[in-house]
Amino acid sequence: MFQTREAAERMRQTLAARGVPAVLVEGTPLRLLVGVAPDRDSARNLATALRAQNVETYVPRDGLVWPGVKAEGDAGWTRFLETGDRLFDRLARVPPSALEGGQDVLPPKQEIEALHRSLLEAGQPLAVGDGPREKRARAMMNALTQAVTAVRQYAANPHPGYVWVAEQGLLQYAVLRAASSP
Repeated sequence: MFQTREAAERMRQTLAARGVPAVLVEGTPLRLLVGVAPDRDSARNLATALRAQNVETYVPRDGLVWPGVKAEGDAGWTRFLETGDRLFDRLARVPPSALEGGQDVLPPKQEIEALHRSLLEAGQPLAVGDGPREKRARAMMNALTQAVTAVRQYAANPHPGYVWVAEQGLLQYAVLRAASSP
């Protein structure tokens, strides 16, 4: 937790220099989200690794909890959020440590491609305009597209940098999603 935006940004840059993706979570106090894990044990392992690098961490008891998806009278926004959450969940089930260790744990390419296509189809009509929700929809699609693209690149060339980029996209989506309200 940080008292100032400058302190949070300095820590984000320090973490980036160490190869740890992080995104700023608005609120009081300011926080950095530094990992997406497929389960609580993986989150604890990530926290332990970060603590070994002198990074103070906290693993929420219940993990990330999305706000309610249902938006009365707005089936398009609901479909978009549900599709994005499915894609996020599928990508987040692959722990970065498994990828870096060379384990073959990538989700099936066809499944990821189909979910990504569905997300873009659901989000396209919502992303037109300059309102807050339209901007959020574009940012959410961009974050997941970044993660999907990095996973594709990793599949073709297993380099740890792609893991970092995928994780950064997932973190950004998580922050945007947690802030989303219909």
